[in-house]
Amino acid sequence: MARDGTPITVEEARKVLAAAPSVTLVDDPQNYVYPMPLDSAGKDDIYVGRVRKDLANENGLTLWLTGDQIRKGAALNAVQIAEYLVDKNKEGKRKATPVLAEGYRPLKTPSTSP
Repeated sequence: MARDGTPITVEEARKVLAAAPSVTLVDDPQNYVYPMPLDSAGKDDIYVGRVRKDLANENGLTLWLTGDQIRKGAALNAVQIAEYLVDKNKEGKRKATPVLAEGYRPLKTPSTSP
């Protein structure tokens, strides 16, 4: 579902996923082509496929995801987040300390002065 509450179609989701960084869309259900864990082994990208309407939620989608969990772990994610923040800071769109989600603010560090 989009942020404004409107449902996203399967086609729209495929288009967004295909353009997303660090995502490889492998989705050809007519030919039974979808990502398998072996396909993503040793690779940084997350592989996404079997994008379809959710049967339990009329506004939901269901996806099949695979990724190399050892390679695409906390370390690589941290580097990619840092690169993203540096790029956004260079563009002037983001302050040095990001707000991660609405309502959350960076922790204040205790002052060392008396």
